Amino acid sequence: SDDDPELIVHVPFTSDVKVRGVMVIGGGSGSAPSKLKCWVNKAPGEIDFSNADRKTPTQQWDLAEDFAGELEYRTDFTQFQAVSSLTLYFPTNFNGDGATEVWFVGLRGEGTLNRRDMIVTAVYEARAMPQDHK
Repeated sequence: SDDDPELIVHVPFTSDVKVRGVMVIGGGSGSAPSKLKCWVNKAPGEIDFSNADRKTPTQQWDLAEDFAGELEYRTDFTQFQAVSSLTLYFPTNFNGDGATEVWFVGLRGEGTLNRRDMIVTAVYEARAMPQDHK
């Protein structure tokens, strides 16, 4: 519902990245998220509201209310090396109820230039058919 504090954001990347830090700016009046759980390389929908509390995250943080984006939460860099997607789960806010407001999520790191191309549908011949190549 709109008044639920839980929020899930899935962030896919077009090439692998190394993520060194995360910044979060939330809303005022206690609506900013107070916790963040993060999973690396999970498929869209693999982490949802029914299982996010039971699945072990790659890393989690207790957040502070930061309205200027000055706080950076460092990642366990060994776990964030070849990241093709991030799933961010904000389970609660500083009010403990009501809607959670996230105004900005910043990711600090670098690209690896290893592109993840889309799957191509192709037909291959098991045996060449000469009549097809005239």
